[in-house]
Amino acid sequence: MPGTRYVVPDRSPVGAGLLPETWGDDAALVDALCLAYEKVMDDRAKNFFAWRRTLTALVQKLRAKLRSAGLCAAPFDEDAFWSRIDLPVPASDPTQHIRLIHALLRDYQDCVAAQIQYRHRHNANVHLEITGPPGMAKSSCAISIINWIRRITPSELMRHLSIDVTELPSKIMRMQPGESVIQDEYVQTSGEGSRTAKSLFENLEDTLRGSQVNLIVLSPRRQEHSTMQAIFDLIMWNPERRFSLFLVWIRGTPMGVVAIPWAPDPLWEAYGPWKAANVERTLQGQFRDTTYLAKLAMQAFQDPRLVEYILHLSNKPKKSDFKTALEFFLPQMISGSQSDRMVNFIHDACYNFEAISDKFLDWFGVEPCEGFQAVARRCYKE
Repeated sequence: MPGTRYVVPDRSPVGAGLLPETWGDDAALVDALCLAYEKVMDDRAKNFFAWRRTLTALVQKLRAKLRSAGLCAAPFDEDAFWSRIDLPVPASDPTQHIRLIHALLRDYQDCVAAQIQYRHRHNANVHLEITGPPGMAKSSCAISIINWIRRITPSELMRHLSIDVTELPSKIMRMQPGESVIQDEYVQTSGEGSRTAKSLFENLEDTLRGSQVNLIVLSPRRQEHSTMQAIFDLIMWNPERRFSLFLVWIRGTPMGVVAIPWAPDPLWEAYGPWKAANVERTLQGQFRDTTYLAKLAMQAFQDPRLVEYILHLSNKPKKSDFKTALEFFLPQMISGSQSDRMVNFIHDACYNFEAISDKFLDWFGVEPCEGFQAVARRCYKE
């Protein structure tokens, strides 16, 4: 909303109290590791065992710290995590190894909270990417973050969730300053639709900066998002106390860890059915390219100007009329070949809608909107 500004209230970080106050007390061990690396670079053979003893002591401290906080992960994930820390030989890039260990011993809660508050205080927004293994509460933590920035109710939650990049423009347009959209699991389409979706997403990232609308992207693996201010890499969780631990990366550098609580029960209960429905869609293969076109077409027909344009034609609409309407009113970028495919889809679906209406959702993965149905009636009506 032009002329408005949202300021995040001065409150404790979202994960305040989840990590012990003594979390960073062993940071002096990092200095010892730095010294061990310096010596081993001077004389690798002579000082290798001193380096090994220093690293072993540091790893033992870090393991004990994580265990005392009740943090764990699946065996494969935990083993992969420790393989990055407990190296068998000195790293070829000691600085990178030391920065990683230093970040794991640094509680970064206050800095993350300050970043979010600073951005909103200066009419900006927050872009975060959350990655990590599936099934470790990434979505739940994302909900906690946006609820911390600006409180939401369970009945409002669906407004803030997107499973398909094509949904993002309409979701974002309805957001107020300080509100957030979660792009859940960054589901990718196939074929030409994936390239168009990627371009659309990049444009949204670039144009959201001054809107104060926040964007959080979830993915099992890192994506290439140039505007993301930080990546939250989920490394462990505590199922009993219901929180997850993230390593925060900024511009490729690990900075510290944050503990984020899982979503409050009322919000999680509202999220569950939405997530389950989208998992079912994935199992049915409904994120294919045809569904991408169908969803984009339904978004176009939610624009009353497009619908009125077609309904005011003197004759029943032809393919050329649908093409012109899309050129006038479709807000998303699509390629020429994709535009032709969409025109063919709209034309054939409209003229056959009376026969296929009861199968439309099953076949195309999207409900036919009212505007589309109004145009379809014009097409098949005598």
